[in-house]
Amino acid sequence: MCGIFGVKGTIVRERLSSSLASLSHRGPDDHGIFIDNEEQVAFAHTRLSIIDTSSNGKQPMVSESGRYIISYNGEIYNFDVLREYLISQGFKFKSKTDTEVLLNLYEFMGLEMFNKLDGIFAFAIFDKKDKKIVLARDKFGIKPLYFYSSRNNFIFSSETEAITNYLGKKPTLNKNSYLMSLKYLWNPLKESFIDEIKKVDPGSFIVIGSSELEEKKYSNLPLLLNSKKEKIYSEKESTKKLVFETLKQTVEDQMISDVPLGAFLSGGLDSSSIAYFASQKNPDLECFTIETPDANADGFVNDLPYARKVAKFLNLKLNVCSFTVDDLIRDIEETIKIMNEPISDPAIFNTYLICKEAKKNNIKVLLSGTGGDDIFTGYRRHRALMLRKFLGENLNFKNIRFLDPLLNENFPFLRRTKKLIRSFDPNSNSITNYFSWINKDIFDLIVKEPFKKIINEDPLEDFLNKNSGSKDLSEIEKMLCLEQRFFLAEHNLHYTDKMSMAAGIEVRVPFLGNDISELASNVNEKLLTNLISSKKILKDAMKGFLPKEITHRPKTGFGAPIRKWVKSDLRNYIREKITKNNIQNTNILEYEGVMKLIKLNEEGKIDASYTIMQILSLIVWNEISRRNL
Repeated sequence: MCGIFGVKGTIVRERLSSSLASLSHRGPDDHGIFIDNEEQVAFAHTRLSIIDTSSNGKQPMVSESGRYIISYNGEIYNFDVLREYLISQGFKFKSKTDTEVLLNLYEFMGLEMFNKLDGIFAFAIFDKKDKKIVLARDKFGIKPLYFYSSRNNFIFSSETEAITNYLGKKPTLNKNSYLMSLKYLWNPLKESFIDEIKKVDPGSFIVIGSSELEEKKYSNLPLLLNSKKEKIYSEKESTKKLVFETLKQTVEDQMISDVPLGAFLSGGLDSSSIAYFASQKNPDLECFTIETPDANADGFVNDLPYARKVAKFLNLKLNVCSFTVDDLIRDIEETIKIMNEPISDPAIFNTYLICKEAKKNNIKVLLSGTGGDDIFTGYRRHRALMLRKFLGENLNFKNIRFLDPLLNENFPFLRRTKKLIRSFDPNSNSITNYFSWINKDIFDLIVKEPFKKIINEDPLEDFLNKNSGSKDLSEIEKMLCLEQRFFLAEHNLHYTDKMSMAAGIEVRVPFLGNDISELASNVNEKLLTNLISSKKILKDAMKGFLPKEITHRPKTGFGAPIRKWVKSDLRNYIREKITKNNIQNTNILEYEGVMKLIKLNEEGKIDASYTIMQILSLIVWNEISRRNL
């Protein structure tokens, strides 16, 4: 894994060096710069050495012909097979890296190369002869890629800070992106959190020529949009065996590394399944988990006993990191600076602490269970959607909407019941509503007048409407589409990349490998979920290979008791930061409305702790930006 950066246009060496330095955490092992003054193109690269750690893997890398130059971040898991294929076609190799495989594959196949790749990547290739640059990002958006485009300059990078450094100006928050994060807790827009900087979409490439810029999709994700209406895998016994064998092979393929490798282990089904297969290949595998005081508050379940049970069952070393409210207060500025955006999900802190602990233990690669819920089902909203469908067919919910204001949001069951009742609102999209964390009344209370209308915008619904294939999908399949396109790329994978790379760790996500994700997209819905259980086929596949308490464990969040902390341990810190002056400095929020929101939350009349955290993080982001003036 690495940090990549490049410019087509005005090249300023001092700013190029500054931008490269801002990416040093992504690649502490080496760095390099390539400049073509004639074509006004510069590539920069910081390297985290994983495959072929010798100097032969140095980037930017130039092809043997001298025509192509690459700056690349990622891992191609099938690079050995591709390497042998290219050798048979007459290509020669100086290294054992996947970087050189990518470079030669592009020289051989051009833009037809993408259907050959199984991996995670963001890269730029400069063609000196045709005078063009190609940027590309993997189909799930596991690796980030941002760009800035003006009449005179095109700039790209793994992180937004490197781009603002090169432009020589402090970052300015994109208000629409932030307001969307109030709604979803993450930003689904093409625009990043920073003005004028956009994201390369997952499964897309951009071609930058002498005057034009063209962006195209090479992969029509989510996979369900491509799957057949009549699912291939409908028989339970044969499908569970196939899931087991496919996931086993995927994990083994993703364990290729010339440096020590470990795994996340929460004790949930996904991470435990990955740890099981990885331990079969490496019995000395080290695993990492988090311990959080008060983890059983707010409906959370303490992960630690389950992680210990799996580690004991598999005879693995388990490293335990502690995460307290003091850690959150201590690290919030650092994590917001790393993300370069406001954040509210405590899972971000967990990931950072685990990755830092792994680095202390000389681990450079971690396997993660991220993606299991998004391809096999598993989130509470999946079962809530199934329950809504069942109740909608058997009950008239118009008669019980009066219960909505009577339900106390301080209790997890009542909070979820309240959300279920609201999902029957005929004026809202029942599927996309499950992703929203704030209703219109609260949104209108806390934002300034010009921004109130944004709550009515629904990029998720727009996405479904624009993809004709979605009309043939069931509601649960549509929800999985939104998980795969938005929740993964814009949230889970997004913070996992930033936090892991900040600690010098590469995270791999086997559940999003080509074979297992494509298999999942063709499994009959009845084998995935019902009213009683989600992720049924994976549970069946792992039965007997993991403790029963793990395979049948309900879904829990990877986070912290934020609702409790906001009302108690974080209360003074919040009051210290959320002042009238700081709220006015946002130019987005209304002070009186925010104060009323905090009061209602403290009194238990509404559940707004995550919204308050998102407001708090905006203020911290503003403070960091002002200090960097």
